[in-house]
Amino acid sequence: AAVEADLEAALDTFFKSNENLSINFKASGSVPLVVQTTNNGGFMLAASMTTGTTANMLRYADSDVEVTGFDPITQDVEYNLNSGNAMIFSAFQLAEISFAYSADLNRFFKPQSGQINAGIRLKAMSGQFNHHGLEFDSFLQDEDGEFGDRVSDGLDEVTTFDNTESAFGVDLGVQYIAKNYLLGLSLENINSPSFKYNMTGADTQLLASAGYLADEITFEPKARLEAATYSQNRRWTFAGFYDLTKTMDITGLETQKAGVAVSYASNRWFLPDLRAGYTNEAAGNEMSRIHGGLTIGPVSLDVAANSFDFGEDVDNSIAANLSIELTF
Repeated sequence: AAVEADLEAALDTFFKSNENLSINFKASGSVPLVVQTTNNGGFMLAASMTTGTTANMLRYADSDVEVTGFDPITQDVEYNLNSGNAMIFSAFQLAEISFAYSADLNRFFKPQSGQINAGIRLKAMSGQFNHHGLEFDSFLQDEDGEFGDRVSDGLDEVTTFDNTESAFGVDLGVQYIAKNYLLGLSLENINSPSFKYNMTGADTQLLASAGYLADEITFEPKARLEAATYSQNRRWTFAGFYDLTKTMDITGLETQKAGVAVSYASNRWFLPDLRAGYTNEAAGNEMSRIHGGLTIGPVSLDVAANSFDFGEDVDNSIAANLSIELTF
């Protein structure tokens, strides 16, 4: 009984201290083509791809150990183990083809000193979302040292995309633009597109059947308010946004952001445009970020980080964005 209690306490202490451990990686790219007309509004055709992998700890029960035997000569303890914990690998790949249209609504409304624009974006989405679970029971009782091989095999399985689904998404937006300020409201995924998770591996099936793994991801409607004010020469901009709703990110984490930023647009070709800001994350991993960037000619580079401490067991997040904008 004492051995059982000691083993259970040791396992619970370890897993409780690591139950929020996670690593997320996401990469995306997009190519938009925008056409503006004088009388018929603006059109956009865009293609994008987003892919990524996450690893998370799943703690669904306290550890339970039952000692079944003891060899007094070798001092070996025989036991049955239920750790109540697993490692979950998830992977996703989402491709989108979108068409957007926006128009000036001043022909229908007559604001005193501004312009009202409204737009709609239709998204054809094709993607796959996978789960792969690895129970810790077999790892803790693994005498052959195959932990690394099972992790490697699990990553190979979860990142194999061969069974895609399709969905359709709709976004809406409206802006009021005056000489020195802007107000806007956007609504993303108003029809709540969703994708089923594919469960790969025997452990994953058991965890899913017990209800410990989500069987689908739904992109719920997200409402975002935005505002900006400009200097008289419109070179300085102070802007902010606030998410009115808490939604699910493509990585499976909840997110609800708010942010502020300031930017300066240079009037010299050899001087860069500069920007800096702060984004607060109120949900999910609560990783807020400071960010900054610059634009030189058609090239823009932005970086963001949760902190500058990258030590072991430190919550952190880093991101980078590179874009090229050509006008013709």
